[in-house]
This record gives sequence, C-alpha cells and structure tokens, in this order.
Amino acid sequence: VRKHSGKREVLDPTKIRRGLALALRKVVLDDAAIDDLAEEIINKIRGLAKKEVYSKEIGHLVLDSLWSKKGRNYEVGYLRFASIFLALHQYPDFSTQACQLLNRAREIQKSDREKNRKKTSHRRGAQLREETIN
Repeated sequence: VRKHSGKREVLDPTKIRRGLALALRKVVLDDAAIDDLAEEIINKIRGLAKKEVYSKEIGHLVLDSLWSKKGRNYEVGYLRFASIFLALHQYPDFSTQACQLLNRAREIQKSDREKNRKKTSHRRGAQLREETIN
C-alpha cells in the first residue's frame, strides 16, 4: 500500500476493519456484518491484481462499499468515513457528498412508501374479492 506521504506498507486488513468499526460504531451492532464488509473490501483490493495500491484507492473502495449497502446505519457510516477520508484528501466538496446521500435516502424512503402502498392496495383487493365470493 502506497500512503499519501509516499511511504509503503504491507496491506493490513485490521486497519480496514478498524476504520469500518469506527465509522459504524453504535449504528451497526453486529461485528460479523463489519467483518463481512471488511472481507469484501479486502477481496476487491486483491482482485485489482496490482502490485501496489494507493491508500486513496482503498478509501474509495471503502466508501463505495458503504454506499452500496442499504439502510440508514450504513449511510451514517458512509458520512462518518467520508468526513474523515475526504477531509484528509482535501476534497472541498464534502457538503456535496452529504447532499447526495440525503437525496439517496429520500429516494429510498419514497420507493419504500410506494412499495408499501402497492402491498396494501393488493391486500385490500384480495380481501374485497374474498368477501365478494363469500
């Protein structure tokens, strides 16, 4: 792993797990879920088949993995990790990232509400048909 400072280190899976654990602290209570996510990221890094991976690439893989997970817990973890990672790499647009995440959360909520409405109307229709038959 090539660090931002130019220093090289051996890939240490415990650092990735520790970063995830901090980002997901108090929101994901299941250590196994954190371990699975860390393992998923490690496999992606190894799948790059590169002799050297920049720490910035690893950070982006962590962000992508957190972003792809559904649920508010992972969204909170994404924001926590992003706030540190993006600040360290001098991204001035953290607020843009936060807005994108909020928009995504709103879309998910809207989609969930629509699914619930469809289920409810489907149940009502089945109930009416059953009452008509009886």
